[in-house]
Amino acid sequence: MFEEFKFEEKYPGLSKDETQKISTFLSEEIKDGEIDNGSVLDYKQWNLPLLKIPEQYLKLLSYSNGGLIVNGNREFGFFGKNELREYYLNYEFPHYMPGVLPIALNGGGVFYAYDLRKTLENPQIIAVGSGALDWKFAYSLGNDLLEMLSKTTNIEDEEP
Repeated sequence: MFEEFKFEEKYPGLSKDETQKISTFLSEEIKDGEIDNGSVLDYKQWNLPLLKIPEQYLKLLSYSNGGLIVNGNREFGFFGKNELREYYLNYEFPHYMPGVLPIALNGGGVFYAYDLRKTLENPQIIAVGSGALDWKFAYSLGNDLLEMLSKTTNIEDEEP
């Protein structure tokens, strides 16, 4: 499935047991010291929605637990098991864009993310700048991870 893509960085994939354990770990209670971004927000007031990592992304993690895929001008620096929750919390997605799961960066500060607000089945993949986490700056990249990775343009060129 992912063998066709050029991995600039590839790591051992997660086991089936590991992928099952992380499928809903984003909704676990935030532990003291887990957020380290100098925020003034009171993260203890955040209501973490039950987010389940989409199946396609879990399959990617079972192939490579994080890494970098390059296809033409498209860079997909995707987060492994440890980075998923770290980026999700430290960039304050639960506060600014609840229901959105960041999964990668494009090399230029733009997140690839799943919009999980409406569905866990084939959720929309969006792009949003790391310094502008707001729906008015987000735009769609499609509903299928493999199709999105097959494109060769920089996602910033797809911005409407």
